[in-house]
Amino acid sequence: MTAADFAATRARYTASDADLAVILGVSTGTLAAWSTGARAVPKQKAALLCWYVAAEERAKVLEASGLPACAWMIACDEQFDATETPEDLPDPEPHVATCAACHKREAYADRRLGPLPPMPRSGIVSIIDTFDELPRWARPAAIGAIVLAAIADGEMISDLPRLVRDPSQIGLATLTLALAAGAGAAGGLAYALTRPSLERLGRPGDYLSGIAFTLACLSALAVVSPFAIGDPLIRNRTDLVILACVGVFFGLVIGHSWLGPAKTPAESRP
Repeated sequence: MTAADFAATRARYTASDADLAVILGVSTGTLAAWSTGARAVPKQKAALLCWYVAAEERAKVLEASGLPACAWMIACDEQFDATETPEDLPDPEPHVATCAACHKREAYADRRLGPLPPMPRSGIVSIIDTFDELPRWARPAAIGAIVLAAIADGEMISDLPRLVRDPSQIGLATLTLALAAGAGAAGGLAYALTRPSLERLGRPGDYLSGIAFTLACLSALAVVSPFAIGDPLIRNRTDLVILACVGVFFGLVIGHSWLGPAKTPAESRP
């Protein structure tokens, strides 16, 4: 979006500069810099401004339509303006899907302006939304992959000077990162499959869930290590026993620290 495009789009939105700055998460000085071209308008901010302009124009069209407003939506808007925790408000989508008045208003606006696109999200919010859209059984696998990949990435950062000196090691470092993510995904999947049954066992089930996670991670590494790095993780029965003991130990740690019952503030005080 050029400075001229930003200024033209801004002129269509009736909010004050102060309110728009809050909406976009910037300062009024940044708005001025965008208008003059002193600073480039980030794509995400430009998309967000365009969405608010489209939403306001849609509201004006509906207000002039003469169609009766939905009492539930009016009450919801009033609650939104009055609350400091909008995340606690009810989700309007289920209501809109079944409300005749909302259907008529949406159809009227769609015929004149086209459908309103989804509200643009920031990078981290988009990631969270994508995570929430995953099936429940897939979420632990995603978490496991992210956690172990982050741990491996931390190790790679500490080795960054060596990688700069010897770029040939970058491929191995990337493979290590992929293996860590794959092992974490395997552990998360094992957790997702076993947790519903083990959770019924109470505290022992927490420990067993942790063990299932770590053993699945180590098993995945053991399976792929001969093909990925040419060096098997398990060469004999002793290696298998050691691997199992390591898995059980760290599984107990995870079950105790991650899956244990949350302490109340009173319980946390000495």
